[in-house]
Amino acid sequence: MYALMRNEECSTYVTALLDFRDLMRDATKLQTFVVDLSYAQMNTIRTVFGGKKILLCQFHLLRAVHRKCKNKVVWHYVKKIMKTMSVIKFNALCQRLRRKFPGFYIYFSRVWLKHAHRWAVCYRSGTVCLANQTNNRAESAHRWLKEDLCAADSLFNCCKRIWLSSHQMLVDYMCEVALSRIRRPVVSFNNPLAGVVNRLTRYAAERILKEWDSSNSPMSVVGVAGKLKVMEEVFARRIAYSVDLKNSVCSCIFNQLYAMPCRHLVFAAMRAKVAVDTLLVNSRWLDFYQDGVKPPEVLFTDPPRREKKGKKSVVVTRRMNQLERCMSADTYDVMLDKMCTVMDAFEIAEMDDDAAPSQEDLHEIPPLRERISQPHTTSSHTTTGMVSCALLTLFNVHIRSSPRLHRHRSLYLRVPNRPNC
Repeated sequence: MYALMRNEECSTYVTALLDFRDLMRDATKLQTFVVDLSYAQMNTIRTVFGGKKILLCQFHLLRAVHRKCKNKVVWHYVKKIMKTMSVIKFNALCQRLRRKFPGFYIYFSRVWLKHAHRWAVCYRSGTVCLANQTNNRAESAHRWLKEDLCAADSLFNCCKRIWLSSHQMLVDYMCEVALSRIRRPVVSFNNPLAGVVNRLTRYAAERILKEWDSSNSPMSVVGVAGKLKVMEEVFARRIAYSVDLKNSVCSCIFNQLYAMPCRHLVFAAMRAKVAVDTLLVNSRWLDFYQDGVKPPEVLFTDPPRREKKGKKSVVVTRRMNQLERCMSADTYDVMLDKMCTVMDAFEIAEMDDDAAPSQEDLHEIPPLRERISQPHTTSSHTTTGMVSCALLTLFNVHIRSSPRLHRHRSLYLRVPNRPNC
């Protein structure tokens, strides 16, 4: 869903979010928002949605830190502080950063530490974000859309581009979901985690395996069946995590953030000699659809298009006729075998981008081989120069019609000196 806004003021955000809330109704129950450090967005979300949790994008934090300090050691320290799931580790890493880089720590504590409950993973207890720690999904989608739009585009062209982009994103998402749900063994069945990860998607399986291998701290189980506590040593301190095997729930940050089995839950299940019920995992991480969860079949339709007649330019035809007069038939055949596909692309590129070329337009010009009436004899040096001349002019035509190639113009103009033709 997109909103075309005039500016980024609070009043504009309020109007857009109110319309969004009225359109969605009960289709989704929003609990968490991930935004960059925009006070206008955060204040508007508090006004419209009340007490919903607002998280800061971790990517924007790392980028701001990198702009402030180019030291890679500092950047890795901040990344560890941000990713750790233990408050004890968080405080220990902050003190270590303060001792080693006191100047940077003054800036870090003044700007970012006061918002630690919004970007630090260890303070996100009770927040379900399903691995969305950044808003890069929306940023990457907007990046491809912004490349096709400019300030001079009309409202119709803007809406059409948004329609096409949303359509392609939906198709890619459905393909990605289908590929991630392919059943295949992730680990061998002699591994204690095989019974869990082989019933989940590839991303969930890899994330659980990484979480299992990330800690070498000794663990122990205390309590009776159904009400267990897993004791883990962190920085010489024993921390207790409450585990509910019946509902596949743990009190650790990993289980609450990702809604998938954590290492404490798997360890307690191994000690109790029971299997982790993967049906209680969020349906996003399952390699099969539950009853009533599978999305309906989507019928993709083309967006409305403005009727235009394709006007084919004669520039390409004129250049090809000029090339035929300057080359021999044999050399022209060799070049044509290598570039027939490129020539067709140049002809189509000269048409109007908004109108699809018809078959009559494509067959209006006879094939290039049929337009060779008689051979012409030239020297090898002149023939090479004529080829370079034709390629240069054709690439100039294509570059003018394609803004993306215009940015990389130097890659296409490295040809020998052309003679006058």
